[in-house]
Amino acid sequence: MEMLLPQQRMFLRAYFNWGQSRMLLTGICYFTQEWRMASFGIAIVASPALIAMLFIFPESPTWLLSKNRLDEMRISERKVARIAGVNYVPVNHPRQEKSKSLCDVMRGGTWKKLVVLWVMWLTAATSSYATDLASSTISGDLYLNQFLFGLVLYVSKVILGIVDSRCVSFSRRMLHQGSQFGAILCFGILAVFKLIGYTGPLFLILNLIGIVFVEYTWDACHLCAVESMETASRASATGSSSFIARIGMLMTPTITFLDISHPGFVYLVVVL
Repeated sequence: MEMLLPQQRMFLRAYFNWGQSRMLLTGICYFTQEWRMASFGIAIVASPALIAMLFIFPESPTWLLSKNRLDEMRISERKVARIAGVNYVPVNHPRQEKSKSLCDVMRGGTWKKLVVLWVMWLTAATSSYATDLASSTISGDLYLNQFLFGLVLYVSKVILGIVDSRCVSFSRRMLHQGSQFGAILCFGILAVFKLIGYTGPLFLILNLIGIVFVEYTWDACHLCAVESMETASRASATGSSSFIARIGMLMTPTITFLDISHPGFVYLVVVL
């Protein structure tokens, strides 16, 4: 994120996202049919990315500048320029403030903004993982359902990237709040469907749309964490927000389990 311009960040998330990963994961599980073999399959597929990060992808020049490692920053900038296919032109960057720890951020004037980010990430994580776990109980073929979820997510991200690039008034706030409103509407209706026992095609359609809105909320969380915090506080902000999100993820199996005895409980929690 630090090596991209603000107008390029949505493009990155539009074409490289969880939708592709979900389709790939579903395919691996379908062809292996056993969790150990699936784990090996995932490791093999992930290996090229690990190799690229070790030997091809350069370190963030912004981060190197914050550490005052100027010679390494110039080397990294040359590598970025070579990958981008442009001529490298040295630029005198203003000195970056030293990276701040979480305690430094909390003592400063940005702690209120950080708390808001924590709430955003906790909400998105709980909603995302709860609906993902609940999606396995939807009627029909499990692998087909999961592949459809991945395909719809990918297509929706591409649409979001196009809207972000062409609509000047489309803001991060609009993305976050509009997505939450859409998720609340879809999962509120699904909670009612669960109570009355309806499991027809409309149930799957609304679930697909609702998961898309939750995924859009994730995009807003990541972008806001990167763009609303200064470089010195960015690592602490995103790291602590990710930690808070993990707490939400750990809560979701209990929420899904309670849905067995209380139909619609998962969707009600998401709405709340």
